[in-house]
Amino acid sequence: MKLDDYRVIAQIMCDITREVVWPYLQTIMKESGYECCMMGELVTRVGSGRRSCLRWTFVDNFYPKYTITYGVKTIMDKHDFRMTHCYLSTSEIKDRGYYEGRLECATSLAHLILHEVSHALQVSIDWKRDKNHHNDDFYAILSGLSERCDQEVLDELIRRTALEGIELCVDPETYTLSEEGEMMLDQPRLEVNSVVSYLQNDGSRSLGVIMKAGEDWSSLAFYHGNFKGRIYKVPSCRIGHLHPGEPRPDPRTDITQKIDWNVGDYCHFYKDGDYLGGRIVEVNKKTCLVRVLEGNLDKMRHEINSIFKVHSLNLKKDCLLSNVFDLFVEAVRSSHQQKRLAA
Repeated sequence: MKLDDYRVIAQIMCDITREVVWPYLQTIMKESGYECCMMGELVTRVGSGRRSCLRWTFVDNFYPKYTITYGVKTIMDKHDFRMTHCYLSTSEIKDRGYYEGRLECATSLAHLILHEVSHALQVSIDWKRDKNHHNDDFYAILSGLSERCDQEVLDELIRRTALEGIELCVDPETYTLSEEGEMMLDQPRLEVNSVVSYLQNDGSRSLGVIMKAGEDWSSLAFYHGNFKGRIYKVPSCRIGHLHPGEPRPDPRTDITQKIDWNVGDYCHFYKDGDYLGGRIVEVNKKTCLVRVLEGNLDKMRHEINSIFKVHSLNLKKDCLLSNVFDLFVEAVRSSHQQKRLAA
């Protein structure tokens, strides 16, 4: 299938979202007693990457505007036997029984539409709490919407793509397998402290150590590649073996080496590509609050004296100037004295 075909499928999903699914939300809100909540304006668009999501803003701090994006690479992944398992919407079909648990390319795309639209209703009635989008309230909305129109959405998706000369896969055994998917079929056993590679969205690879292993998601501490020096939660299906000749972590500088931090310790870390050095002002169970005292000032995007919350494992011992805090305090005092004298 060509790239343009995936774009056509994404545009069809946009049309179905507006013309088929969106009207159902008004009915659900009336039946649930939420007539006073405004659904607002819906905008759908086709994205070029793997991000398929809902974003919203409030016009004049009152009228909501929703934007649902369907990424072309998401559509491509949904056609791949291995890559489709990287998405939460796929796990929902298997674990929660949507579409009777039938995992097909067509059902996966149809369920993605219902998933994103459910987020819009969740925002409208203010059921998004504790920054947890996928809570019990969300799945109550998704289940109700699925009961009403899941088959209609699926039939309409298959019909409209067929009119464009595109045949969606409706048989799990006929799934294709991309080069990325083939790489991940030979997946290592996920164990804590195992050294593995991670395939990024752009096709490049970062190397890391497994901090927490899970069937769907795992936490990796990266020591090589674009994510070097950071800890991220990543889809487990995109974790693979190290290739011959690829470097292993240095025990002396391993990011997973635990350090007992105390208030007043000097440290450094990296944020948005910037080197930042500072002093710890608060220590919590897994994180520390660090007051920034120095950095690569020629291109730095963060202000001196800012306070950042950083995972303890992302901190390194010492900063470039160990006495920089004392110098900073002295500079502030001198500045205050000069202002008093000038006054």
